[in-house]
Amino acid sequence: MSGDEERTPIRVRVDPMLEPIMDRYLEIRRREQTDLANALAAEDMPLLAEIAHRIKGSAAAYGLKELDRKARELEQAAVAQEVKTCAEIIAFLDDYMDRLEVTFGHKRSST
Repeated sequence: MSGDEERTPIRVRVDPMLEPIMDRYLEIRRREQTDLANALAAEDMPLLAEIAHRIKGSAAAYGLKELDRKARELEQAAVAQEVKTCAEIIAFLDDYMDRLEVTFGHKRSST
């Protein structure tokens, strides 16, 4: 993957009803990235699993399906004590959150 591809924005369209609360939600998720990194550095797998569980509990409801999917993977890896896998997923999530661009609206029907 080239440097340009790595920085391509990840655009996600979500329900317009979420617009008033989405900025706060994303602020919390971005802060949790620091919490994940700290838990990983301490190899605190129960805390990693707890944070991942919180993320997966809300990400899909906010229309962030990829975040939900990766949080599920992270929770499973933390429970299985797979430090290397957790590190890889956290790095993915860091990149995802850095590149995420949320827009509001419904998909247009092609019919």
